[in-house]
Amino acid sequence: MSEVEGRERTFWDSRADDVHGGVRYYGDLVNTEDAKLISLHRYALDLLGSLEGKRILDCGCGYGALSCHLAKRGAKVTAIDLSASSVSHARGWFRLNGVDDRIETRVGSLHELPFEDASFDFVVGSCILHHLDLRLFGPELRRVLRPGGKAVFVENNAKSRLLMFFRDKVLAALRLRRGSDDESPMDEEKVDRLRAFFPELRLHYPEMVFLRLGASFFFSDHALVRKTLETLDTLIARVFPASASYSYFDVIELDRIDQ
Repeated sequence: MSEVEGRERTFWDSRADDVHGGVRYYGDLVNTEDAKLISLHRYALDLLGSLEGKRILDCGCGYGALSCHLAKRGAKVTAIDLSASSVSHARGWFRLNGVDDRIETRVGSLHELPFEDASFDFVVGSCILHHLDLRLFGPELRRVLRPGGKAVFVENNAKSRLLMFFRDKVLAALRLRRGSDDESPMDEEKVDRLRAFFPELRLHYPEMVFLRLGASFFFSDHALVRKTLETLDTLIARVFPASASYSYFDVIELDRIDQ
């Protein structure tokens, strides 16, 4: 395990251990009540089509919301995460929902996946790619996907310089950043690293998440403020469709197409 992975594991184990009152799940997909994030995950999974009987790898499974949802829809799921504490929370959620017999859990690195070649029909992930060394993960992802398989990821998007300034200068200075020190959103260089292994990579921007971030960091997600800013984000994307690509979140779609 690299030094960066060691720091990431410590950070996320600590985050999971600090959860008081248990993890709260929303929309059966994520552990946040953010309507736009729920919508982004539904969009990503819709790209996969039918999940019944499919073998799916959930990369960076966290507290298990996505894996649980997939199992309920008939998939055979393998959930892997670097954080043992996070996986422990996930197992509890699986048992509570009666799907623990349909989900295999692993604790380990995504840079060296402990699975045979062509093991999975689909691979999914939620805000995980920007934590990884894609020069290591890219070939591993392609290896474990079966020919004709597909991967989808909901990800942080670094295209907006304004949002990156807000993240790196304002939030950092105020000590309001919530992520680990080693992570950074998916910029063009990172996307190109992934495209080297998946030339058919496609980016989707189904939801505009921009002004809405202010409610999260400065207004404790006050319902009225959050909904107002979400409405403004949606309006901006509707009036200026090209602005959607500057959303803080996007969906990355990858197909393993062997020539």
